[in-house]
Amino acid sequence: MILSTNFEHRLRDRLHIVAGREARVDVVPADPASYKYFGLIVSPAFVGLNEGQRQFLVWDQLLKTFSEEELRRVEFVSTRTPAEANNSADVAEVSTAPPTSR
Repeated sequence: MILSTNFEHRLRDRLHIVAGREARVDVVPADPASYKYFGLIVSPAFVGLNEGQRQFLVWDQLLKTFSEEELRRVEFVSTRTPAEANNSADVAEVSTAPPTSR
């Protein structure tokens, strides 16, 4: 498990390099048994960039840093601006709210 924790910290550090230290970066196990991880980055650095440009920045950094074997441990990295993250939270709140009667 030490290897897994080390990888998780290294992945988080690399994602902060892409998004900036002010960014919110979450790295969570996709499945504890598989040693794979999901990443979420919320950063003002992504404002004005489309999803393809954001993913290029992320994967360019990861490809330069991690071995092929380590890269297989990264399941997915979601990239959002702060406004997109706020909208997603609003959508989540709305979708879990009980239906209203009319």
